[in-house]
Amino acid sequence: MNKEELLSTNGRLRRKDYLIRALVLSIPSAILPSTAAASGSAFFAIIASLVSLVCGVLVMIQGVKRLHDIEKSGWYLLICFIPIVNIVWGFYILFKEGTRGPNEYGEDPKAMEADY
Repeated sequence: MNKEELLSTNGRLRRKDYLIRALVLSIPSAILPSTAAASGSAFFAIIASLVSLVCGVLVMIQGVKRLHDIEKSGWYLLICFIPIVNIVWGFYILFKEGTRGPNEYGEDPKAMEADY
């Protein structure tokens, strides 16, 4: 995975890759704020907030790519901001099988992986 792949909303993302990326990016967002609160340092709290913000944006970028895999616009990610509905929508994004073959957002990531 290169930097461009992580920062771009272009293309599609498989379920497995989405789950791994979301979990890896969520770990700092979960650990740093509690560590910052325990330390009592304002500077560390600011750094933890910035890291959490960056990780949150990166998770949203991965969500857009996952939505592209199921032939949905990235704008559907806004549903995640609706309480309770976001849980159901999150599971839908995670478990819905991607479109087989190419779609308007790019080539099938499974087919591309099989070519290697």
